[in-house]
Amino acid sequence: MGYCGLIVRGKSRVPVSVKKKSKVLECGPKTSNLFCGLDYHQFAKHMNLDWQVCSRARLSRDARFDGKFFIGVLTSRVYCRSICPAPTAKEKNVRYFPSAAAAAEAGFRPCLRCRPECSPGTPAWLGTSNTVSRALRLIDESALEDGGVEVLAERLGVGSRHLRRLFLRHLGATPSAVAHTRRLHFAKKLIDETRLPMTQVALASGFGCVRRFNAGIRKIYHRTPTQIRRLARQTTIFPENQYLFRLRFRPPYNWNGMLAFLAPRATPGVEVVELGSYRRSISFHGSHGYVEVSLDEGNDALGVRVQFGDPRSLFLITERIRAMFDLNADWAYIVQSLRTDPVLAKRVEAEPGLRVPGCW
Repeated sequence: MGYCGLIVRGKSRVPVSVKKKSKVLECGPKTSNLFCGLDYHQFAKHMNLDWQVCSRARLSRDARFDGKFFIGVLTSRVYCRSICPAPTAKEKNVRYFPSAAAAAEAGFRPCLRCRPECSPGTPAWLGTSNTVSRALRLIDESALEDGGVEVLAERLGVGSRHLRRLFLRHLGATPSAVAHTRRLHFAKKLIDETRLPMTQVALASGFGCVRRFNAGIRKIYHRTPTQIRRLARQTTIFPENQYLFRLRFRPPYNWNGMLAFLAPRATPGVEVVELGSYRRSISFHGSHGYVEVSLDEGNDALGVRVQFGDPRSLFLITERIRAMFDLNADWAYIVQSLRTDPVLAKRVEAEPGLRVPGCW
């Protein structure tokens, strides 16, 4: 399939230096026994990760693979994105994971330099079952808060044990672990990119109370939330209830094409496209505000300015924007299929980075 294709297991042989058996660092929680006593190379084979593709993407820091897998470094016990600027670790000291939750379950903590919480979403969770993809979308909408894994499984029409088994097979972590990792990542993003008080950060990221929030951050990052915010060195001060987020994508991204589609379809009085940006009013749970989205080309991201009074809705707002602007798409993979059509081949070459616009 080539270097830019799916990260799936091929027939390539793994060098002898990587064939040495080594146990994963730590066992996960009781809900996940995938890593307990499991040889790493059996795990990588089970998760359909192509060692050679991951290795080449890591060594070249290829942005097209950002978020498609994560790298656990045995010496520092942190997990990184494929574009991490830190000095490159030796191959024998790294492990590859299909999701951030799988790396966290294996005992690695997030890297403070490349910030895994800022990586683009995994593109449609390629290679997973439809049930897992649907479950992930429901988790993004806070489905686990309505009754846990059992209620989520019931909505999907499967048993809770089978749902856990599917998550372990495809993502290397249980539904609860995936939701917990996403909650921690969003909390870290709020700490770094906003000036919200820690009590509001805890509520906005879904922890429910400050004590659980402090304990979770300290356990994963080995620092208190206040120490992490001090490292961010924020200098910009925004008006009250206004936030600026960078939502990253895999280049290329045809921003002009996206705006050209949205502009003639904008709802009067609700949406407007002007001066290279998109703006609309929003409403959640009785609170009202607006979002403004523009291209931050230098960072391969969209700059999202949110004006909203209830910080507890920030996660849902950012996830809807990701879906609306199709930020999780993997153009390198999509274009391989489109090029097989003689009619579409010329179009994708002329306008790289086209995305499928969504709605609010």
